[in-house]
Amino acid sequence: MVVTRNSDEPGVIGLIGSVLGVFVRDFAQALPILLTFMMYATPILYFPDMVPAGMQQLLWLNPFSDLMRCIHALVEWQPLPWHSVYRLWGLWLLLLGPSWVLYRRSLPHVREVL
Repeated sequence: MVVTRNSDEPGVIGLIGSVLGVFVRDFAQALPILLTFMMYATPILYFPDMVPAGMQQLLWLNPFSDLMRCIHALVEWQPLPWHSVYRLWGLWLLLLGPSWVLYRRSLPHVREVL
């Protein structure tokens, strides 16, 4: 089974972000601040083991840390941390339905707002 993704289809983050960008005008100004915070809160340039033990529990709340843990494992030719893979898939499946419904329900109203 080959799964392909059409480049015209938005992802989960794109679905939610597009609706928020239209209806919440301050979202465009808050997005760079939010992305900067997420950049520093995600273990991109450091390993999660380098964080103090008390702060490692906070990394568990960040879904991007699971993504980076999987990428670190692939780059270092180590086995994948399956708990991170399962969390990423579960979060994606959990958010896909509600974000698609939110996007589809807001389409008629987007034309009115714009």
